[in-house]
Amino acid sequence: MKVIVNVIVFVIPVFSSFQAIELTDRDLRRREAKQWLSYWVVYGVFSVAETFFDVFLSWLPLYYPIKLAFLLWCFLPSTRGALKVYDFLREQLRERAASIDQFAEETVRLSRQLVAKIIRHLIREGNVLVTRTPKASDH
Repeated sequence: MKVIVNVIVFVIPVFSSFQAIELTDRDLRRREAKQWLSYWVVYGVFSVAETFFDVFLSWLPLYYPIKLAFLLWCFLPSTRGALKVYDFLREQLRERAASIDQFAEETVRLSRQLVAKIIRHLIREGNVLVTRTPKASDH
C-alpha cells in the first residue's frame, strides 16, 4: 500500500506541475502554479512531520489510506485542498522564517563540510589503494 500511495502522490502532481509550467495562458499558468507550489509545500511539511512520527503512524491500521485521501484532497482539481492548508501553513512559516533560514544555512554549511571530508577520505583511500597495487615484478 505504501508504494501505491507514494506513486500516486508523486506521479500525478509531478506531471500536473509540468503541465502548469508549460501553460501559455499567463493567468491560468499563475493559478495552476500557485496550486502546485502550494501542494509541494504541504507535501514537504507533511513528509517532515511523517519522518518524525513514522514509528507511531505505522501502527495505525488505516494510515496509508488516510494519507492517500488527504493528499488526493490536496491536489484534486475539484477540491484544491493544498491552497487551504497552505493558507494555514503560510502564517506558521512566516513566523518561523528567520529560524528556518538559519537552520537551512547551517545545514548547507555542515553538508559542505561533510562532503569535503568524505572526498578527502576517498582521495586518501584511493591513494592507499594505488600505492598498494602490486607491481608486475611482484608476481
